[in-house]
Amino acid sequence: MTEAVTRFASRRSANDDGRIEIDAHVGSRTEHLFVKTGDARIEPGNEALVALTVLPSMQAGNEIQIEGPISALFRAGFEVIVDIYSMWRPDLKRSRLRGGAMAPRDAGSGRGVGIFFSGGVDSSYTLLKNLEDITHLILIGGFEKSSLSGTAFSSAAGLVKDAARQLGKRAIVLETNLRPFFSSYRLPWGPLAFGAAQAAVGHLLTPELERIYTAGGHTYSHLIPAGTHPLLDPNWNTEALAFVHDGLEATRIDKVRRIAEDERALAWLRVCPNPPEGAYNCGRCEKCVRTMINLHIAGILERCPTFPKRLDPGVIAKLDVVNLNHEVYFWQNIRELQLTREDRRIAGALREAIRRSHAKRRARELARALLPGPYRLGRGIYHRLRGTAPDPQTDGAG
Repeated sequence: MTEAVTRFASRRSANDDGRIEIDAHVGSRTEHLFVKTGDARIEPGNEALVALTVLPSMQAGNEIQIEGPISALFRAGFEVIVDIYSMWRPDLKRSRLRGGAMAPRDAGSGRGVGIFFSGGVDSSYTLLKNLEDITHLILIGGFEKSSLSGTAFSSAAGLVKDAARQLGKRAIVLETNLRPFFSSYRLPWGPLAFGAAQAAVGHLLTPELERIYTAGGHTYSHLIPAGTHPLLDPNWNTEALAFVHDGLEATRIDKVRRIAEDERALAWLRVCPNPPEGAYNCGRCEKCVRTMINLHIAGILERCPTFPKRLDPGVIAKLDVVNLNHEVYFWQNIRELQLTREDRRIAGALREAIRRSHAKRRARELARALLPGPYRLGRGIYHRLRGTAPDPQTDGAG
C-alpha cells in the first residue's frame, strides 16, 4: 500500500543553464518539473517546494515530508493557507507538514522589489502605482496556455523587457512547466492553483528580491475565492520575502483610467490569452473585448495601439460570461456606460451576453442534475481536449 506522503527533491541542471529541476513525488505519482531563467539567481528552498505541492497533496490526502530547514513564519502561514483552501474547496483534504527544522530565512539586505508583470490591466496599474518602489518586472512563461508556443512567448518576453528598459527597471523572464502539473490533478488554474504556483516561483527568486507585488483582479467590495487573494498571499511570506497583494481599491475601469495617463503603458497593454502571431491582442475574445470596453469608457480606445479601434456590439452579445466572477466586470461596464446611442448599443449587447451565458449555465446545471454520468464524461473530454482543469463554478464539484 502506498504511503500517503508527498516528498520532493530539487537540483540544478547539469548544464548550469539557470535551470532548477524538481521531482515531486505525490503518493505513487512522480512529476518532473522545471523552472529556468538566465536573468536572475534562483535557489530552491523548502518553501518553494511546499507551495508547489500543497494543493496536489490536499487533493490526494497526503502529508508533506520535509527534509532540512523551513521558515518558521512560512510554516505558521501554511496552516492558514490549508484552512482557507479547505473552506473554499471542501473536497480538498487537510494536509500538514512533517519533519523539517524551523529556522528563519535570511537572504541578506540590498535585494530588489519585484512585480509579477504580463502587461495586463491589473499588473500595469500596480506597476504605475508603485513605480518608485519596484525594481524588477517578472514574467513567467508557461502560466498562460499560449506562453510556451514560441512566437507568443517571445512577444510577451519582448514586451516585458521593453517596458523594463523604458522604466529603468530589470526584467526577469522565467520558463516553467508548472501549469500542466496542477491540471493533471484537476486543480483549476485561475480560481485556485495559479497563486500557489506563483508563490513557488517567487520563493525561488529570494536571492534577488525581498518583496514581490502581485496585482489583484477584484476590489474590496467583491472578494471571491481566487488563486491570488489578500487572505492567501501574505501567508506565503518568509522572514526574507514578502508578497504584497495590491490594487483592491480600484475597479478595472479605474485602473484603465490610470493607465491612460501614461502612453508607455498604453503601448504595452496586453491581456489576450491566445494572441495571433505578431500581435499582443486578438481583439475578439472575452478578455480583449471587455478591456476594449474599459478603454472606450475611459475615452482612449482609439489611442491604444494594441487593440482595434472600434467595438462591435454583435461580437459583444455573443461573448461567453465564463463564471459569476467575470460577470462582475460586465456589470461594472454597464454601470459606467453613458447614454449616447453607441453606449446604449454596447450596454444592450453586454446584457444579451449575460442573458445567453445564464441560459447556458442553467442548461449545464440541468444536464448535471438529470444526466450526471454523461455530463461528467462530456466535460472531462472537453477539458482533456483543451488541456484545462475543471472549474467548480462552471463544471460543478463533481
